[in-house]
Amino acid sequence: MNAFFGRVPIAGIVAWFSIATDLLFPVLFIACSEYRGRWWRWLALLVFPLHMGAHALYNTVPYIDNVHVVMILAVAALALFNRTRIETGQVGRRVEGKGGVAAVLVDLIPAAAVGTFLAVILRADLLVLGDFRPALTAIPLVILLVLAVRGIPVVVVLILSAAGLLAWRWVGVRALYALVPLGVAAVFYSVEQARRRRAAACVWMAVVVILAGGFVTSQEIRRRKMIDFIRLLKHAGRAEAQGYKELARELTAEALRMEFTDAQALHDSMEFLSIVGGSNVESVRAEVRKRLQKVMQMDPDWTVPRVNWIANLLLDGRLDDAIEEARALVKVQPTVASHRAMLGYLLVRRGKLDEGEKELNAARDLRAGDETRINLAVVAAVRGDRQKAADFLNEVLAKDPGHPVARFDLEHLTSDPETVKADIKHLVPPKTFAPIGRRLDRSGLARAEAGDLTSAVKLLERAVHYAPRAAVIRSNYAAMLVRSGRPIEEAIAQFETALRLDKGLLPARRNLVRLYVRLARRQIGENQTEAARKTLRRALPYAAGRALAEIRQMLQELGDAAE
Repeated sequence: MNAFFGRVPIAGIVAWFSIATDLLFPVLFIACSEYRGRWWRWLALLVFPLHMGAHALYNTVPYIDNVHVVMILAVAALALFNRTRIETGQVGRRVEGKGGVAAVLVDLIPAAAVGTFLAVILRADLLVLGDFRPALTAIPLVILLVLAVRGIPVVVVLILSAAGLLAWRWVGVRALYALVPLGVAAVFYSVEQARRRRAAACVWMAVVVILAGGFVTSQEIRRRKMIDFIRLLKHAGRAEAQGYKELARELTAEALRMEFTDAQALHDSMEFLSIVGGSNVESVRAEVRKRLQKVMQMDPDWTVPRVNWIANLLLDGRLDDAIEEARALVKVQPTVASHRAMLGYLLVRRGKLDEGEKELNAARDLRAGDETRINLAVVAAVRGDRQKAADFLNEVLAKDPGHPVARFDLEHLTSDPETVKADIKHLVPPKTFAPIGRRLDRSGLARAEAGDLTSAVKLLERAVHYAPRAAVIRSNYAAMLVRSGRPIEEAIAQFETALRLDKGLLPARRNLVRLYVRLARRQIGENQTEAARKTLRRALPYAAGRALAEIRQMLQELGDAAE
């Protein structure tokens, strides 16, 4: 599966056909065109194929916001070779090819290239996202397609450009992209009519280079600014770890004073702040929340910040508000599986099983992940349909035998079905909520350091729910269960799960062996010899060194000679 083209094979075929067409264009031109002796025109023609070739190497496709860049390059390349064939109504020099099949093929290649690229864009942004508004910014590509066809009157281009401006209501300033093909075509027509055509072309090419250089420079400045922001946060983290708390506060404050004027950069700064923002978890959360709200104001149609906002609402315990936000998100993009799965999960948590099941089934039809089947299994179990629940869970375990929540739910469904409930122990959140687990983990450890073990256990239990595959978080939770005096069996189960997720997690291995030995000694004291033998046997695969020798000694004393 390709993240941009989806699972439909034809989408990928169309994308690669578009790229191949663009790369073959120069070869066909050199073979068929009477311009083949002009080397500088060959270089200009290669601009668009090289751009698409770069996307081929990175296995990506430009999003709508990059269309205007690609479109300008394409029009420039096509117009330089007199392949747009615009009828202006004036007497102008028109250079024709030599005729025949080869010339016709050359005339068709530009339209085919642009048309297939347009199809890819619509697949990536309209069909996958299920939102017609981003697709409206592809209007310039429609105009470019018309420009690439021979003999189109300029009045048609004018009408299409004016129609493109009507999209302002949905796409804002991006609607102005519709004027760019007309503007670029006018530039090349002016070159065609100039007395010194080569000089005029050089002037316009210089303008293009200056504009491109300005764009690249602005991007580089933005990148350097983000690097400086991250560097300050990392230095602050090191200073705090070494005990220089005042210096850490100064460095963090300096980083937070940096201004980011576009939504993407501000969102990136928020993400980095969440990861390396220091030990003051509450202040970091407040800053992240503030930046997230600003990002949503800057770009209301961007869905990623809205998903993050839903996560923040859950962190604050505002489940009902999170449900309303998720409803709005599904309304905007109804065909995105992760949105439907997220809404279904939230509704089931609230106890709205019928509505939640409907959304989860819709997500499953859109090929959502395994968490959707697990949550449907929980709904079925709560309703008493144990067979249906078991079928869902077995489907997941057939693909992923080590899935911690699926195993846990199936064990409960088999041993005591009444314990399976629509709670955080049995439901699985969307993978997009995994960062919530990391934040709760940090908060829980901070509470434990402050001596509030009860709150720490609750926070880490929630952290495990939101990041069920994070072995370190599960190990931290198990350790906190021990510190808070909870039953040893609970901590052992969490350590075992953590080690199934990451066999090389040494702290979890050592703690698990200690708990096995501790449980075995208690069982021996209660005259549960057979139970103690089983416990020590379970410890053997995890033990090493002195611990292994101690376990073998205990087994010998119990009359069980361990190998």
